[in-house]
Amino acid sequence: MDPRLRLQDLGAAAITLAPTTPPDLLAALGVSNPQPLEDVAAALREHYDDAWFSEQYPASERQPPMLAACQISRQWSAAVEIFGATGWVGCTPRLLRALSERHGFACTAYFDQEDAKIFLCDQGADIAQIDATTGNRIGTINASTEARLTQAGFPPGGFPAMSPEMKELAYVGRLGAVFAAVTQYTLEDCLAGSSWIGGLAQR
Repeated sequence: MDPRLRLQDLGAAAITLAPTTPPDLLAALGVSNPQPLEDVAAALREHYDDAWFSEQYPASERQPPMLAACQISRQWSAAVEIFGATGWVGCTPRLLRALSERHGFACTAYFDQEDAKIFLCDQGADIAQIDATTGNRIGTINASTEARLTQAGFPPGGFPAMSPEMKELAYVGRLGAVFAAVTQYTLEDCLAGSSWIGGLAQR
């Protein structure tokens, strides 16, 4: 079995990026005792199946999200979250704001079905949200980030304002292009690390 993660295999996921270490990133997202994952792809797939099955249970018995993290550069780490039936911790404003207060920046890319969004926070400010499907923004995005989005073909003004190339992308492809413009890392970069650790987020 190939242990490498591939974006097309995730189905639905949230990928959180911050300038910190994998253990610190997981702790901020509610994983208190992460363990080494020799085959991260298999571990996430197994949890995905268990989480789907647990949706028939009462809310208190459903599977929480599983997160796996790795270091992707000297300063940056990424966490991949596969859903539990209790919500997405990487999209939680309180947790993203706390991460950005400590480290200056935090960003999560989320996709499920045709829903694809970016949540970002600079210096503990209010969360900004970018809908990669419609192009709509919620909250304040700083000028340098907005300039990179415009250069990538994703200016303010919603779907009509996007470049023809951006409009032609499928929703995950457009999410990836927006994420790269915001963070200067690709979603694939966030899956390409080694020495993964992970565990379940605490309720």
